[in-house]
Amino acid sequence: MFLRAARPGTDRGWAYKHDGTLRLPYQDNLSARLITQLGNQAVHSAKPIQATDAVVAVRELFHVGYWLARTYARQSRPEPGLTFDPERLPKTRPAPAHTLEQLQRLAADLAERDEKLAVLLADKASLDQQLQQARAELAEAKKANQAAPDTHDYSEAATRANGYDHWLWDDAHHPPRAVQGFYMKAELELAIQRRHTRKAMAAAQVDESIVERHYQTRAIRRIAEASNKTTSARRWS
Repeated sequence: MFLRAARPGTDRGWAYKHDGTLRLPYQDNLSARLITQLGNQAVHSAKPIQATDAVVAVRELFHVGYWLARTYARQSRPEPGLTFDPERLPKTRPAPAHTLEQLQRLAADLAERDEKLAVLLADKASLDQQLQQARAELAEAKKANQAAPDTHDYSEAATRANGYDHWLWDDAHHPPRAVQGFYMKAELELAIQRRHTRKAMAAAQVDESIVERHYQTRAIRRIAEASNKTTSARRWS
């Protein structure tokens, strides 16, 4: 029996390598000639494939596949009565015909895109070359500059927005005061929130369950009033 696998890219000599009873044909392209010719015509030619020819080609492929499965399958094999049924083939609609003008326009568009792509690739290659050259020059300059000791005075304290000291001024309640560093976002939000929630000590109610004597209450109120006066004086000093 002569056998030739028609799909490109596969090992066409598989069956001959593994089955010693098969004989190589004197001309390899004689087997499955119809399938090969129809396949080449469908891919490389504008001539349409007749429906009857397509059915014949699929039927021959069915026979080849049936023989391979029946001969070399190790487990399940096709039923002996299995036959080719053309009615089970998918129904296709004819492809719309393209005029010569449409095909020429499509070819021109593809050629223009290819030309633009070639220009972009050339520009990219040129830019890559310029970038590599710039990096090489920068590396040489950096190497030469690092050979000499750097004696420059990089003083961070002398170059920062308000000098060596940091001051905070809460103009609603307190005079300016020195702080150790800049406030964080949460600290600033808390300071703003306290402007609206803080209450004057003089307006606070004395808890009589804690303070029982009248002179104690009077002393607490005097201290609260003095605190308010001190805060106001510091604010405007």
